[in-house]
Amino acid sequence: MNVPSRSPFSEALQVCIGILRLRNGPEDLPASSLLLWAVLAGSVLLRLAMYSLPAPEPTPDQNLALIIALELGIHLACVMVALRAAGTPERFPQTVTALLGCQLVLAPALLGGRWLLINYYQSPGGMGALSQLIFVAISVWLLIVTVRILRSATEWPTFACVMLALGIEMLMTLGALMLYSPPPDAALAPA
Repeated sequence: MNVPSRSPFSEALQVCIGILRLRNGPEDLPASSLLLWAVLAGSVLLRLAMYSLPAPEPTPDQNLALIIALELGIHLACVMVALRAAGTPERFPQTVTALLGCQLVLAPALLGGRWLLINYYQSPGGMGALSQLIFVAISVWLLIVTVRILRSATEWPTFACVMLALGIEMLMTLGALMLYSPPPDAALAPA
């Protein structure tokens, strides 16, 4: 029986859904540079959409291209260093495709959760707490999936992969903070 072949993108989407459901791993994805570039482009667009969400209060001008490049650069560099330390650098395309592909599959939830958090974080009553709960639930699920992907790719213990995932997030946050914090001299200068 002739079964029509599916495109690599639809297969990757199915695998990413399986990874989010904790049924597949990054090893189930093809090691395709085209797929890797596609999820990198999608990740840039997702981050642009997340940073472009309207907020009730104006935010200071930010260089979005620099922030996104910094985030993705730190993320990719940390994954590459971890895979080299684990002795499996050949798993880089599949690992990054899995990590970023799962974020893309969760894009509607990530965007919705971030919008709720931005708009209702400080609102009195139940909406503030609900927005925080939804954002935390999405973040925790993404952390669990990230740890499983890193564990599968590095073959390290779960605790080490949890520390790696949290370390990557902290480095990205520190990079963004250093990018937008005033220089020490400006903070001490008289007004």
